[in-house]
Amino acid sequence: MSDEHYETIRPFIYRNWSIHNDVMHIVTSRQGGVSEEPYHSLNLGFHVGDDTDAVLENRMRVCRAVGVDPGALTTAEQVHGSYVAVVGKTDRGRGAQGAANRLPKTDAMVTNTPNIPLMVLVADCAVIGLYDPIRKAIGVAHAGWRGTAAGVARRAVEKMKEVFGSNPADLIAGISPSIGPCCYEVGDGVCRAFQGAFPETVERFFTKSKKGKAHLNLWEANKWQLEEAGLKRADIEAAELCTACHTDLFFSHRAENGKTGRFGGLMMLRGSQRR
Repeated sequence: MSDEHYETIRPFIYRNWSIHNDVMHIVTSRQGGVSEEPYHSLNLGFHVGDDTDAVLENRMRVCRAVGVDPGALTTAEQVHGSYVAVVGKTDRGRGAQGAANRLPKTDAMVTNTPNIPLMVLVADCAVIGLYDPIRKAIGVAHAGWRGTAAGVARRAVEKMKEVFGSNPADLIAGISPSIGPCCYEVGDGVCRAFQGAFPETVERFFTKSKKGKAHLNLWEANKWQLEEAGLKRADIEAAELCTACHTDLFFSHRAENGKTGRFGGLMMLRGSQRR
């Protein structure tokens, strides 16, 4: 993943996606917005307590930088689950102007309709981006520990296969910055959830600190899950940037004690609207 500079904002893009001109994708940083502390400065979430006008201005800046209609931003009420919504023209703009009309109880979105920008908001969780260059379809998923244990990345791949006819081996994937195994100390409940979900492979997702505490590796857990869904390891690009270590670049719920903003993973198919 490489960082870019578009106008005032500093987004990140996946290197293995850059050759594909028919898909727009970025992961925003926290830099280049107008929000004041503790949301400084490019907070994209309405639901965290920030000033609504500031969030709208921040979203406008992001959209202007990448050539997207801010009124078309499509977001979901992320609930740390695994439900995947198939997004069509009638859903375009859900959540663009406020949190009230987001897609309800949804943690992943897929579409093959151009000009619908899908956005997932995070502050330690990972954004999983999926792109099918053959069938021209995209997907985004919100993967914290609960979503990862529930298989949200795998379910998004399965939904693209079911609805769009995608071959998982054709997909390319990106895993955004998130809290890393260096900082993601978890308790027994998280360990048990992963043991139940992945009994044969769970050990590869955890390390032990010097104090004997379990640390979860969201990057490895989601890479493994995508491979199990049929993607090639070489086609999965993980940023492997820890949000808790880099609060100058990203919002971190854990490092900032729960009072912070949200950065976004944004994807859109370019082209004319389907009829």
